[in-house]
Amino acid sequence: MAFELPHLTGESVSPETCNNLEGRFGITGLVAKFGLDANTCFIMYFYIMAEFALIIVAWICLTTFNATAWKIALKKYDPFGTCKEEGELLHLGGPYLFGCKECCYTIGVLELVDARPANLFFRDLRQPAPAAQANKHSNCVVQLYMMLACAACGKDGNGLKTCAGCKSVKYCSADCQKEHRPRHKKECKQRAAAIHREALFKQPPPREECPICCLPLPFKNKEAKYQACCGKLLCAGCICAVHATDERSLCPFCRAPETGPSGFLKRLLKRVEANDPIAMFNLGNDTLHGMMSLPKDAKKAAGLLLRSGELGYDSAYVNLANCYELGYGVKIDIKKAIYCRELACIGGNAFTRYKLGKDAWDIGKKQDAAKHFMIGARMGHDESLSALKVIFLKGCLPKSDFEMALRAHKEASDEMKSEQRTAAASNTIYR
Repeated sequence: MAFELPHLTGESVSPETCNNLEGRFGITGLVAKFGLDANTCFIMYFYIMAEFALIIVAWICLTTFNATAWKIALKKYDPFGTCKEEGELLHLGGPYLFGCKECCYTIGVLELVDARPANLFFRDLRQPAPAAQANKHSNCVVQLYMMLACAACGKDGNGLKTCAGCKSVKYCSADCQKEHRPRHKKECKQRAAAIHREALFKQPPPREECPICCLPLPFKNKEAKYQACCGKLLCAGCICAVHATDERSLCPFCRAPETGPSGFLKRLLKRVEANDPIAMFNLGNDTLHGMMSLPKDAKKAAGLLLRSGELGYDSAYVNLANCYELGYGVKIDIKKAIYCRELACIGGNAFTRYKLGKDAWDIGKKQDAAKHFMIGARMGHDESLSALKVIFLKGCLPKSDFEMALRAHKEASDEMKSEQRTAAASNTIYR
């Protein structure tokens, strides 16, 4: 094979001659061999280098565009309902459907093999469609779209049931779920643990507000009171302010008169029938300790606390954790007790988060402890801020993070303060 340069000399140069050229296409060798003009050699040299550079840039752009296209598709049609952040690993596996959204023609069933945003890679699980079938959809506008199909058989459609553990895969029937369980069990546990840990160290939602003064409710239960007549949790400041001006002891929210223990219990039972989580929490505590003329029933109390927690009242998980730890109505299970406390933290319970932070610090998990105290301090919890100060003085926390926690703690604490609540704090009823 010979290299031809007709646009320069019209001669054919043999490979042996090219090997002997100084620097292989070097400018000095070309000038010495062919007697060419140096400017012409410069132009040819940089033209070749520019072609190589253009090829490399085109390859990089094509690879980046391909990965970006898949990433955009995963963000737009996210099967988990959350927008993926840059650098976060997406869920491996599938299967996912890829094809035309207009006529629901499925081009392929894909399995996500590598989920890093810069290196998204799918593996086709279904054989390519026959040419005759593909021709019918030649006019379709092919779009990127992702949907979770049955993880066992690949069937798509409505009515698919989500895995209760990882919330990531779906099944069309119980048989498919049983058949896929051996392959999915390990991944399911890993995914469920990752979701739980992510939720645990996520800043909880803002605290519930008092419906009268519209300020966040205080942390201590004695600084707020549940009204069984209307199902509202009111701060002590609003209650004391109304009772100071009206001796009839009316509910500050619905203006219903207060009743004795028997009347309160009747109202409480009605609120429980209406699936009021705070009412279930109060009834569960009364049943657990035999208060309000109720017989002791620890098993029933544990059920009420569990239902209250599932409906969104974080304090119920705290008492349920105590039941698992002490064996009240349930078998002693320390793992479930810890899990219930973590659920209470996710719901926004600052006292439990402080306790988990102390436990994490005692067993050497300093980073987890700092995260717990940081979240608690941002919520306005004083004990969490004090613990965070100790960590900072030991050099285990950056100064910028501590300053941020101080500012957030002050803002949260100021939001919960009012003149009425300060006056109620001196009232013997709410001490």
